Amino acid sequence: MILSSPLERTRQTADALARRSGLRVGTCEPLNEVDFGEWTGCSFEQLNDLPSWRRFNAFRSGTRIPGGESMTEVQQRIICELEHLQRAHAEGVIGLVTHAEVIRCAVAYLAGIPLDLSLRIRVDPASVSVTSFAEYGASIICLNQAGDVLHHLRSTG
Repeated sequence: MILSSPLERTRQTADALARRSGLRVGTCEPLNEVDFGEWTGCSFEQLNDLPSWRRFNAFRSGTRIPGGESMTEVQQRIICELEHLQRAHAEGVIGLVTHAEVIRCAVAYLAGIPLDLSLRIRVDPASVSVTSFAEYGASIICLNQAGDVLHHLRSTG
C-alpha cells in the first residue's frame, strides 16, 4: 500500500510508484505539507528579510507560522498518523509519500532530536527514508537515500 499527501506533486510520485509496483494509492491528509499560512507562495528571497521567518528557522519548537501551523503541530500530526498506521498494519509495509518538513518532524521525533535542530536533517526531493515500527519501539533504517524506492520498501518487509 502507498499513502500520499493530497497535494498534486506527491500524488504524481505515488502514482508513478504504484504503476511500477502494482500497489494501490490512497490519500492521507496527515501527510499533507505544512500549512505555511501567510507565507504560502512566497520565495525564500521574499521571506529572508522577515523577522518572523528568521525566528521560525531559529526556534521552530516555539514559533507559529503567521496564519499557519507550528512545527510542533506538524510533528504531532505525523507521529499520531505513524502510530495509527503501525497499529492498523503491524505486519505490513506501507510507502508514504510526503514532504521534506513533515519527514524532518518525524525523523527528529524518532531520533530524539529537538525540532529547533531539525534543519540539520537533510531531506532531498524524491529521496527515500525508511523507518521501522515494532513492539519495542521505532528505528530509522535509512535517511535521504537516492535510488530505487521499491528496493527500500521490499528490504524492510
